[in-house]
Amino acid sequence: MAFREQVTFASLMTTSEFLLMNILTFEHICRLSRSSGKTEAVIGDLSTDPFEH
Repeated sequence: MAFREQVTFASLMTTSEFLLMNILTFEHICRLSRSSGKTEAVIGDLSTDPFEH
């Protein structure tokens, strides 16, 4: 049941929505890192895909 729900969710989310979500997340992380002064470290962590795990 859970697998079918995941497939349905993936089919409902278009590529543009997925990219928009990633862009908003990226901007949010950059804003947080800028306020804490750790931009390089955070951008380095973005090279690992969180959706692979």
